[in-house]
Amino acid sequence: MPRLVPRLLGGTTKREHPELVRAVAAMAAGMPLAGMVGALRAMRDRADATPLLAHIRVPTLVLCGSDDEISPASAMRAMAERIGGARYVEVADAGHLAPLERPEEVNRAFVEFLLHPSLG
Repeated sequence: MPRLVPRLLGGTTKREHPELVRAVAAMAAGMPLAGMVGALRAMRDRADATPLLAHIRVPTLVLCGSDDEISPASAMRAMAERIGGARYVEVADAGHLAPLERPEEVNRAFVEFLLHPSLG
């Protein structure tokens, strides 16, 4: 857990919001170890669904933090490109937990998407 938690948050968040860093560390510390290991193992071992992305036919929002180490922006941008008509939003100065790090920006992106979904 000590190696994972720092990778969840962007550098700006770690520098400017130590209270959020502490809150995320506390949440992680409160998770049962067996549950965390099981979840990580399931994510690691899941089948690659990349070939299925081209078959998505619903409005899709792909949102990520610019500083995400877990799901890098380059990988998320590539995912959005494989989904016809997907909207890609990159939240500046946020890591993997963009909704916690930049809630206003994430909420704005969700609202805009929900009000104006599109199928390219």
